[in-house]
Amino acid sequence: MNNLQNQVDTYLKFCQLQKRLDSKTQKAYRIDLKQYCIFVSNDFSIAILSTTLEQFITTLHSKFKPKTVKRKIASLKAFFHYLEYKEIISFTPFNKLQIKFRELKKLPKTIPIHTIESFLSTIYKQLNYCQTDFERKCVIRDIAVINRLKRRLSEQSVREMINKYAKIAGICLHITPHMFRHSFATYLLKEDVDIRYIQHMLGHSSIQTTEIYTHVSMRKQKDILVNKHPRNGVVVR
Repeated sequence: MNNLQNQVDTYLKFCQLQKRLDSKTQKAYRIDLKQYCIFVSNDFSIAILSTTLEQFITTLHSKFKPKTVKRKIASLKAFFHYLEYKEIISFTPFNKLQIKFRELKKLPKTIPIHTIESFLSTIYKQLNYCQTDFERKCVIRDIAVINRLKRRLSEQSVREMINKYAKIAGICLHITPHMFRHSFATYLLKEDVDIRYIQHMLGHSSIQTTEIYTHVSMRKQKDILVNKHPRNGVVVR
């Protein structure tokens, strides 16, 4: 009972065999829980104290970014929930803790429209330089972003393709696949497309996720307030 690592090992097997968690999640749990084992010197009786947990979380905040801390806390919560579920402990130490912290939102990076134009023009120009049908099919594949099996390209393949054509176009800006996604949403918002449609096209389950793109439309918001404010139509006598 005093060995925390034994309980962690049993829990990780439970995650693998019964919860069927993916390997990436299992790896994160293993790393996060090992870190807690080291913090409490593998002493189970100390590990289940809310005061110990509070000290550990304070240490996390001093070493890691909010997003990482949030993940590590989630790993610990899941572990203690398991111990409570298996009646190894009477209640999770999280019951006595109030954990609230603001996670800074990382604003999405967009690609300037002239850079997108240069990038796309470069890809289409490559069609003129193709000497074989195979080369032409490869360029068309890149334009459509599908693979030779007529399925979508992997993210890594898209990254390599973007780097290739950005280099040909002489674009110095480091461009990623997600930047194209962010730019797509941003420019739709600037064109007054309803944010609910953008949410659907991006596949966001919550509109709050999509609302991060509204930060780029400050100029548009100013225009709306100046030219479309309801008060403009009110005649004051």
